[in-house]
Amino acid sequence: MPRKTPQAHLEYRPSGWHWRRRWPKTVRRRYGDHFPQNAFLCLSLRTHDLSAAKITAQRLSAMSDLAFAAMTETTMPIDPASAERILIELARFEVEAAAQQRARAPIRDAIAAEAEIAREMALQQTLRAALYARDRESARAPLREVARRLGITLDESYPDWLWLAYEATRVLLDVSEERVRCDRGHYTSPSPWFTAATAAPPPTPFIAPWLQHPPTQLAAAHAAPATFASAAPPHSAPSRTHAPVDSPAARAADTQAPSERHPLPAEQTGALGGSPTPIHTAPTAPAPRTNGAPLPAPTPRVAVREKSASRAQSRKGRRFAEAARAYIEARCAGKEGKTRDEVGNPGRGSSWRKNSRANAEATIKLLDSLLPKLPTEQLERKHFVDAFDIITRLPRTHGKSQHQPEDLRGFVERLDAEEAAAREAARRKAINAGESAGNAELAWHNAAVPRLSVATVYRHMQDAQRVVRYLVALGQMTSNVMEGVIWRGAAVEEMKLREADEGREIWGEHLGALFRTPVFQGQLDDPGDPLFWTPLISLHASLRAEEALQLSPENIREDDGIPYFDITQGHGQRLKSSAARRRIPVHQSLIDLGLLDLVALRRREGENRLFPHVERGKTREALSEPDS
Repeated sequence: MPRKTPQAHLEYRPSGWHWRRRWPKTVRRRYGDHFPQNAFLCLSLRTHDLSAAKITAQRLSAMSDLAFAAMTETTMPIDPASAERILIELARFEVEAAAQQRARAPIRDAIAAEAEIAREMALQQTLRAALYARDRESARAPLREVARRLGITLDESYPDWLWLAYEATRVLLDVSEERVRCDRGHYTSPSPWFTAATAAPPPTPFIAPWLQHPPTQLAAAHAAPATFASAAPPHSAPSRTHAPVDSPAARAADTQAPSERHPLPAEQTGALGGSPTPIHTAPTAPAPRTNGAPLPAPTPRVAVREKSASRAQSRKGRRFAEAARAYIEARCAGKEGKTRDEVGNPGRGSSWRKNSRANAEATIKLLDSLLPKLPTEQLERKHFVDAFDIITRLPRTHGKSQHQPEDLRGFVERLDAEEAAAREAARRKAINAGESAGNAELAWHNAAVPRLSVATVYRHMQDAQRVVRYLVALGQMTSNVMEGVIWRGAAVEEMKLREADEGREIWGEHLGALFRTPVFQGQLDDPGDPLFWTPLISLHASLRAEEALQLSPENIREDDGIPYFDITQGHGQRLKSSAARRRIPVHQSLIDLGLLDLVALRRREGENRLFPHVERGKTREALSEPDS
């Protein structure tokens, strides 16, 4: 049996002292079935000296306390993007569930319809009362369900949960109002089937041979105007604007046949030598009359239809890259890029343009070079499957050079052949040199050409699906052809586990080499050289490069004689998340090097930034972009 000591998490075994600690219940509950009931951590301290083992065990216990606290605090607060996702999924689920129930419900009478409307009105009053009283209880169960579906555990004891529950209550109120509108038949946008039908070119009507126009009559029909207002036949009634609306002439005009009051175009009248072809149009309510006021001319509906058809026809025949420009323009305007009619948010559009536009345009350019030269509406799922088969085999250096191959398909096939030959040559060389089977396998593995990472390919798939969905909403594509092409979440995680670990290497032991470079040796030509200060501030204050470069003199404050960095969102500053707002004491080494003197200098100069001469990058408009 291991010999235990009065100190926690320390026990002695024949091989020496060990630090042993059980996983806390809060962590096991947080990660569910990933931990067995008796799971614990056990590390060998590699010593038989009790005093040395106690010191090491105390340090490990303190570090594990911090690690366990961080693991349990990841449930809440959540970053703004995750909170937005929860609220959007809540609204989407409620709306879609109501739509499905409405579409499959049997016929109902007026009494049942009014009863359902009354129930929704009572629900709205309850939700408004909850908002008035700041009562979040009505949103608790829906939030739990959505979080469960998304795999997120919410800590309802955290203050941020109050904000999330309040916004969820507002979402439930909006959903109830939407249900009432739809139950009454008031929809805010056309159905997707109508949108797709109006965007497609109208089919050519079939005309029986015995009804076709003779050549002379066909020419006359095509020369006639295509509006009701200007294509009146010779026997049409006199204009109704020549007599007052209450005159006998006006009353007589009301008794005329519809074909006389609204003359038809020549294509549908005398061209066939007989009676005009009947047209079934929806009845329109008569315009209200005023004494002595003339009646307005009929609306030229044919012209409106032709204009709409021509606009839809103009969108046809465009290549994928050209059609996808609509998605780029919508996102840059701050729109979600999900439906036809959206209201833009300039702030969101500016953020998307700086952070995501380059990736989306790279995906569009890549797909345009791999997809067949077909109009967008003719692209099929198999074309995208073939394109992403090539993308997954691209080398990791693709896109990082100004000279890229034009024929990506042929380039990838040659690369596969060259890689197979190089790997076989490396394996044979190791075997001929007398290496072990393990070393021969390692040589074969090292000869592989690094391909695009799983995360990069998945990002291309996500951007492609967003573009395709928007084109479907615009009616330029009939279905989401990326369905079944894009990887599922579980598949992505499995492929990432099989992928070699090639994360960013920390500086660690390389810091000495960094600080031996010329900029850290000798006198500075510029006391505010960002190449000198940025690594030092990042090292001593744990700031990101962008956070250090965008520091303002106002971000260095003092509290009770202690200077500190006040990391906030100000003019020209951007934070990665809401959790990035923090206060960090200024390290004494930075004070000794003269950081506070630089702050005082910038204040006297009236500069807005500590490093005012650093220019932003052209792609993301970030200060750290030129140096990254």
